[in-house]
Amino acid sequence: MAPGAAAERCIIFAEDDELFRRAALEVLEQSGLVGQVVACRDGVEFMAAMGERLTRSGGVALAILDIMMPRLDGISAARALRGLEQGLGRTARIPILFLTAVPPNDTLSAAVQDCAPARYLQKGSDTLPGGLVEAVRGLLEGGRA
Repeated sequence: MAPGAAAERCIIFAEDDELFRRAALEVLEQSGLVGQVVACRDGVEFMAAMGERLTRSGGVALAILDIMMPRLDGISAARALRGLEQGLGRTARIPILFLTAVPPNDTLSAAVQDCAPARYLQKGSDTLPGGLVEAVRGLLEGGRA
C-alpha cells in the first residue's frame, strides 16, 4: 500500500446491531487500513451516506453491509448501490463485504456474484478482529480474500 493511501480511504459500513457496529467500527479504525469509517444503522442510512459521498465529497473504497437490517436489507442496499454507480457513470465498482449471522445460502451466493467484486463474512467468534480485518484487507487490495 502506498504511503498515505490508507488515510484517503473511506469505508461506509451498515449494521443494525449497535454492539457489533461499535466493536467493528473500533476494529476498522484501529486497523490502519482506512482513514475514515462512516457507520450507518440500516440500508437507508447507508444509501444516503453513499449518495452524499459519491456525488459531493469523494470516493468510497469499500462498502460493508449486514444482510439482515430493518428498512432496507444488505442485499437490496448492494443492488441499489450498483444502480447508483451505473447512474453516475462509474465504471469501477466499489467492493462489498456482506456480513451474515446465518449460514450462506443460494440468495447470498447469487448476491455476491451479482454485486462483484464482493464476498461475505459469517459473523462469529473469529469475525472480530481478525476475520474482519483480513476480509477488508483482501477486498481493498483487489482480491476476494
